[in-house]
Amino acid sequence: MNLTELYKRLGQMINIREKIRKEIISFQTGSGRASDRLIHRIQALEEEYDRVQLQVIEIDREIRICESAGVSL
Repeated sequence: MNLTELYKRLGQMINIREKIRKEIISFQTGSGRASDRLIHRIQALEEEYDRVQLQVIEIDREIRICESAGVSL
């Protein structure tokens, strides 16, 4: 994958991560006591957030490797 594709993929993953973060916050700031179903949904979102974050880290690592190797856009 070239740098342009890596940066595009990184941007996509960051956008997905931000959407998940906002969804988690919206569930957590809801009023009243959280139901078991809501708690499970928040946990699933947190796990998804972690998976996406790992992808962001991996893509960033690939970008750094390419940049240090002198690959151009």
